[in-house]
Amino acid sequence: MILTTERFTLRVVEPSDASTLETLSPAHSFLLTSKSQPSNTLFTILLNDTNEAVGIAGIKGCIDENGNAATVFHLTHEHRHALSLQEIWNKLLQYFFEQVCVLGLVSSEDGLDLELLKMLGFDAASPFEYTLTRDAWMRRAASKYINTRTINTKNLLLRKYSATDTPFIHSCMSNPQVMTYWSTLPHTDLSQTNAWVATVLKEGPNNVNGILDFIMHHKSTNQAIGKIGIYQPLLKDGSGEVGYFLHPEFWGQGLMKEAMQAFLEYVFEGKEATVIKADVDPRNAASMRLLENVGFVETAREERTLLVGEEWVDSVYLELSRQTDIQSLHKVLQSQSESFEEAPAKKAKIHRTTLPPTISTATVYAGLVSESPDIVSLLLEYGADPSLLDNGALIHAALTNNTHVVSLLVRDARVNVCQDNGRAILLATLHKNTHLLQLLLHAIPPNSYCNPTIIPLAIAARNNDTHSATLLLSHPTMHNASPLHLSMTLVFAAEAGNVDVVRGLLQSAFVDPAFASGAAYIMAHKNRRRDVELVLLNTGRVVTQSSMDGNNGMPMDLAIADPKWWVPVQADAYKFYDAVVHARI
Repeated sequence: MILTTERFTLRVVEPSDASTLETLSPAHSFLLTSKSQPSNTLFTILLNDTNEAVGIAGIKGCIDENGNAATVFHLTHEHRHALSLQEIWNKLLQYFFEQVCVLGLVSSEDGLDLELLKMLGFDAASPFEYTLTRDAWMRRAASKYINTRTINTKNLLLRKYSATDTPFIHSCMSNPQVMTYWSTLPHTDLSQTNAWVATVLKEGPNNVNGILDFIMHHKSTNQAIGKIGIYQPLLKDGSGEVGYFLHPEFWGQGLMKEAMQAFLEYVFEGKEATVIKADVDPRNAASMRLLENVGFVETAREERTLLVGEEWVDSVYLELSRQTDIQSLHKVLQSQSESFEEAPAKKAKIHRTTLPPTISTATVYAGLVSESPDIVSLLLEYGADPSLLDNGALIHAALTNNTHVVSLLVRDARVNVCQDNGRAILLATLHKNTHLLQLLLHAIPPNSYCNPTIIPLAIAARNNDTHSATLLLSHPTMHNASPLHLSMTLVFAAEAGNVDVVRGLLQSAFVDPAFASGAAYIMAHKNRRRDVELVLLNTGRVVTQSSMDGNNGMPMDLAIADPKWWVPVQADAYKFYDAVVHARI
C-alpha cells in the first residue's frame, strides 16, 4: 500500500526499514517486531524528491472491539512544520476513514501538536486523549462516501469496497474453492474481476456500495477477507437477495455467521428491509447450515435454474422475514415454554438457551424493546443477547422509564451500562427515577474506568434533584471525574441552590477553589441562594462578600450576560456545559 501527497510518500513499512526507523523514532521501534502489530498498518514517511525516510505513521496494534484505532505519528524535527504535518495527517485520515473505514481514531501520544489535532477535528476525550469519529470526519471533509456505513462486530468491520480491494477480490473469484457454488465459473483473467469491481463501484442511483453491499475487513490482520451484501437497491416491497463469500484461509472460524448476523440486524433495523432472500446450490451444505442457523427458512426448490459453464445447477430458495408482531413472538416463546414444562422427562436433554430458528435477530431485538417484562424475561431465558445493537434495549427501557425491564436486563453480564457514555444513567436522572438509577449504578462493574456519572450529577444538581445527586456523588466512578467537570458541577449546584450537593462537592480535593470563590459564589449571590452563599463563605475560599459585589467580582449585568460567561475557554468545558444544559429525554 502506497499513499502519496505533494511532498511525501507513505509506504507500508518493510523489513529493510527497521534500522532506519529505530534511529528516527526509538519510542516506536517495538512496533516493528511486535507480533500483535499487523504488518500493513504502519507507514514509512519518505520525501518524494530524495526518497529519504523522515518518519513513521499509522495505527498502533489492531482495530479494537469498538471499531476504533490508536494512531502513531512521528516526523523528524526539521520536517515537523504545520504544512507538512497537515499534509500527512489529511492523507492518513482519508485512508483510514474512506478505505479501512475505522469508526474512530484515538491520539494519545506525548508530543502531539494539539492545535493541529483540533484543527483536523479531533475532540478532547480527556486531557491526554483526542478522538475523531468517522462520521465527524466524513461531514467535515464533505466526503463523497458520506452516506456509506461501517458495521462493527467483534472481529470484523463490514465496510465499503474500494478500488484497492481488486487484488483481493480476484484472489477469491479466481479460486475454485470459493467459486464451487457461485453463479459463474472462476475468473481466469484479472480483466474479469476488474469488470466486476467496476460494476460495484459505478456511481449512480443504484449504487449500494457501503450501503447494502460490504467488504468483510478482518480487524486483527487489517485485511479484506470476504464480502457480504445485497448487490442492488431493495425492491419496492422491501425485499433483497443476499450474496457472500469468504477466503478459504478464514473458513471454520465463525466469521461468516458473525458477519451475517450483523448485516441482518443492520438491513432490518437500519434499512427497514422486510424480507431477505437467498438462492443456494443444494450441494452447498455449509451455506445451507449458515442460513438456517441465523433463522432463514426454506420456501421452495427448483431444478436446472442456472447454467454455469456447461453444467445446469439446482436452487434452494430461503427467506428471512422481519417479524414485527410482538404478540406473535410472545405466543411462540410461551408455547415453547409450556411445552418444556409439560415434558419434565426431557429436561435433561432440552436447553432453554436456544431460540427457535425461525425467529430472526431483528425480531429478538423488537422483543427486547417491546416494553413487556414477560416477553423480555422469556427472551432472556432462551439466551437472547440483551446487548444487541449497542445495548439498545437497555437505553430504550431507560428512555421509557421502564424500571421492571431494566431490572431484568442488568442481571445479564453482557449488558454494558456505560454504553453511549452512560446514556441509560443520564435518562434515569432526567426521569428523577432513583430506583431505576440505583439499578443502573449497581450494574457498573467494580473498578470500572468509565465515567458515566458526572454529566448526570451535573444535571441532577442543576435540576435541584438532591436524591439522584446524592446517589451519583457517592458512586465510585465519581473518582474518575475530571477536576474541571466537578468544579463546573459546583457552579450548577450553586445556581440551583442545591446546598447538599454543594457541600458534597466541596469535600472533594479535586474541586478548583477558584470556582468556589468565583462563579459558584456569584451564581448563588445572584439567585439569592443565601444558604449556599453561607456554605461557600464558611469554606474560607471566598475572601469577603463585598469583594464579590458590584463590578469587582462579576459581570456588569448578569441579567444580560452570556449564560456561558463563567465557562473556561476550553473545548472540553464547552462540550460539558452543552451536554448538561441541553440534556433532554
